[in-house]
Amino acid sequence: MSRQLKKLILVGVLIGVLVVSALAVASCGGKAENGSETTAGQATGTPIKVGAVFGLTSFMSYDAPDSLKGVQLRLEQANNQVAGRPIELIVEDNASDPAVALEKTKKLVEVDHVDAILGPLFSTAAYGMADYLKTSKVPLVTCIQYNTDILKFGGDNIYIWGTLKISGYYLGLYAYEQLGYRTATVMAADDAPGEDYTGGFVQAFEEKGGTIVKQQRIPADAIDFSPYLPNMGTADCAVFWLHGNAVAPFLTAYSQYGATTPLLIPYNGPANEAALTQAGDASLGMIGCTDYSPLLDNDLAKSFEAAFQAKYNEPTRPECARGYCACDMLLKAIEKTGGDTSPDALNAALKELKFDTPMGTLAFTPEGQMIGNAYIVKAVKVGDRYTWQPVFSYKEVTLQEPAK
Repeated sequence: MSRQLKKLILVGVLIGVLVVSALAVASCGGKAENGSETTAGQATGTPIKVGAVFGLTSFMSYDAPDSLKGVQLRLEQANNQVAGRPIELIVEDNASDPAVALEKTKKLVEVDHVDAILGPLFSTAAYGMADYLKTSKVPLVTCIQYNTDILKFGGDNIYIWGTLKISGYYLGLYAYEQLGYRTATVMAADDAPGEDYTGGFVQAFEEKGGTIVKQQRIPADAIDFSPYLPNMGTADCAVFWLHGNAVAPFLTAYSQYGATTPLLIPYNGPANEAALTQAGDASLGMIGCTDYSPLLDNDLAKSFEAAFQAKYNEPTRPECARGYCACDMLLKAIEKTGGDTSPDALNAALKELKFDTPMGTLAFTPEGQMIGNAYIVKAVKVGDRYTWQPVFSYKEVTLQEPAK
């Protein structure tokens, strides 16, 4: 055998070894040069850009970071890719300010050229965003309830999680039809959310024949409730809604006052597990309405709760679930289009979705209103954990209160 032929054979063997090694790395996963994990079938197409506009500072920082955590968890589970394309998440802090939210939205559309936007939680900020986005038709998948009129501000590219009134509305039905209450006293934060959440309860309760014996408005920043508790009047139930930092002080004051009238809270988001724990046994037995509970009896809810706990070492709440499911909706819509993220294709796909989530089966109406579930929940203690236990449900309903 000639020396030249031996060299050719040796080169062929070395090439074969290199090819086999490369295939092994591709199939088993390995480390990229930057130290990040690589996986088989890693996306290589044009990146899909997703904007996330949340109030990460100022007063919305109580809720908004939880929605962002849900978004980030879902993207992590998807390996930051969909339909063969990598996903680039661009996070913007709207500082809980409508003007800043609009500025950040313009930047995402005109500079970053995002394909879709998730958020915000701040309803006042969403109006300006929706109005601006109706020209570009970039989808805005929100993460909380709004007034229905936001759909009039935008085009056919705005997707909302029901109205502010809807949680109160179904709680009002439940109080009258299932609990047998006929009279109620109402206390609420003196702002739009307080008015709408309790207003939904009042609408349903009165439509059924119930009577509201007293309505009190409380300053949104109040933590002293002594002027209001003596003026509740006599009723079968006491309905209240306050912002997060006021819930535990209210529950404590209510208990210390010696009030025994059953408490109901339309939309229990501000009464999260931290607030329940702070109030302790004073929170037990309270009835609320929500679109998510960590104790929902479905496999997706259980796996979501476990994954969130593992990643963040904290319990889930509705805001976490909405961020997670909003992102999941977007991913499924992109899968449906085969990776086409043009506004027309993406909006059409979002409107055709109907799928199971940790929150139950979800879909949108042609107008962008959520079709989902209203869960009646009860504050309970499971071991050392204060949380919300589902006790009744209104399933696959349009989350918008009937017109009066």
